[in-house]
Amino acid sequence: MIVKQTTLTVTENTRLVDGIYRLRLAGDTSAITAPGQFVNLELPGKFLRRPISICNWHHHNLDLIILLNSTNQ
Repeated sequence: MIVKQTTLTVTENTRLVDGIYRLRLAGDTSAITAPGQFVNLELPGKFLRRPISICNWHHHNLDLIILLNSTNQ
């Protein structure tokens, strides 16, 4: 298992339907080998990282599907 910390850039944040978004990130994705793997997102102001499954992966881009609900901030 490869554990690698890298900084990715948000290149797209698209609302698919109410409460569901596609987040496209660009950067060094060399540790990713297939969709279905997880990335742990470090968010400003949050102590714990958020594990998110990779929906799509190609070259230097990752697509994540984010589901928000009324308890998300």
